[in-house]
Amino acid sequence: ESSGKPFLLLVINTLKGTLNTYTYSMELRFHQHASLTRNPDITLSVSTWNRSVIGSERGNRLPLLRDKINEMLMPFINEYLAANPR
Repeated sequence: ESSGKPFLLLVINTLKGTLNTYTYSMELRFHQHASLTRNPDITLSVSTWNRSVIGSERGNRLPLLRDKINEMLMPFINEYLAANPR
């Protein structure tokens, strides 16, 4: 078990509109346990990093959302590796 119980959460919402268009929202969040300074016995799972995007695409272009996920994921990976060198 990792210290702080970290996890990465990707939330995607879509709504089909007219003319085969989809509106979407995507949010990538990194959560970990944190404790209060005034009472270290109290720990909560909190988001310590996040990125989000809202947009729309035609139905035949929905596979391009994978590219948008990668665009959100790469900064997280770079920042995580910078903060946690091996």
